[in-house]
Amino acid sequence: MRHEHYAHTAGQRRFARALEFLPGTLSWSILLGSVVLSFFVPVWVAVFIILFDLYWLLKVVYHIVYLVTSFRRLKENVSKDWLGRVLDHAKFPSIRHLVVIPTYTEGVNVLRSALDSIANSDYPNEKFFVVLAFEERVGREEAQARADQMRAEFGDVFGEFLTTFHPDDIEGEIAGKGSNQAWAAQQAVRRIEELGWNIDDVIVSVFDSDTVA
Repeated sequence: MRHEHYAHTAGQRRFARALEFLPGTLSWSILLGSVVLSFFVPVWVAVFIILFDLYWLLKVVYHIVYLVTSFRRLKENVSKDWLGRVLDHAKFPSIRHLVVIPTYTEGVNVLRSALDSIANSDYPNEKFFVVLAFEERVGREEAQARADQMRAEFGDVFGEFLTTFHPDDIEGEIAGKGSNQAWAAQQAVRRIEELGWNIDDVIVSVFDSDTVA
């Protein structure tokens, strides 16, 4: 039974490997085949090349049309007063923006730049709930020192400011950025419940610690 399973798995691996070679094989076959067949059926090769060129011409035109259209839409959207629309929204007074920033070994200068970027945005700072998510596996004392410094500098800048420390001994969990984000979000939800906010009125964003808008 084990042998049959191994053979089946090995066969699947060979099939997958063959599929990986397929695009390159087809490309080289077309190039070399066109050269070789031009000596035997030059007319058919010429027709194929013309059709192939026509295909790429249409593809380029297609991309140009959508590139121009997308650029125009981008300019149109950039020129809109999105903040004004948000401020006029009926639910804006109850809306909060949760920003989770996972960090590993980034220094205080990197974290400061990211937080300064958020603080200097057009969006009202009192609407932000910023969570700095640290990792315990880098050393609790070292992470705590960075957290304390950031709290001292930005603790009163935003509506809410929270620092979390992702444990490195959670059973069955794969350590990484995603698990750190999940842990931070769980702690943020607890704080939101303590504050009595409606969770449906909270917008969530996750930024890299070196994000500078």
